Amino acid sequence: MSKNILKYDDKLMQQALVAVKQNHVSVKSAAKQFNVPMTTLYYKVTGKYPEKRQMGPKTNLREEEEKIIIEWIFKSSHRDFPITKSQLLDSRRKTGRQMVQVIYEKTSRSGSQDDTKLHLLKLPVNQKAKEPNKYYPGQIKKINHRKKTYLMLLMEQSGHNFRWPEKEHSLWYSLEQIICKIGKPKPINSRGSYHVSEMAIYLQ
Repeated sequence: MSKNILKYDDKLMQQALVAVKQNHVSVKSAAKQFNVPMTTLYYKVTGKYPEKRQMGPKTNLREEEEKIIIEWIFKSSHRDFPITKSQLLDSRRKTGRQMVQVIYEKTSRSGSQDDTKLHLLKLPVNQKAKEPNKYYPGQIKKINHRKKTYLMLLMEQSGHNFRWPEKEHSLWYSLEQIICKIGKPKPINSRGSYHVSEMAIYLQ
């Protein structure tokens, strides 16, 4: 295949596809009008080529994972804990597949509801777990700034809502596992259940 076949503007190619598929313009006329390779346009119209091309090797991440990681990098940078390239690569190597959890952070010593933040947390998958992609809210109890680790208490799922466990059991998690902030949970009844609106997409 000629190397010149990839030398075209993606936007013009999309316009050419619209002209052929929706406006019933011939492939030859559309290729000439939008200055794109006629053979490539024909293959895209007939389905032999995908309508949107991808340059370079196929990514190892899903689009959703890419968005989460990008937000994690930006949020970490804003907290003066920039993520290095080696940290990012090491994180992917160690965990392979990952599950993401939500953590609930108190940002003031008073612990008032107005001074709370939520983050996304990613953890290595337990290979024995039946549901490796579960998400949970959790409260940051303590921060070790020197080691960049967080002591957290995770909530338990109750239907589509969450509640604090009867027995408190906190674990330490690294800064690399913190991805981004989300809104705080809302109490919904007198039985101690909380609703986390951002979790809805993960509970379907």
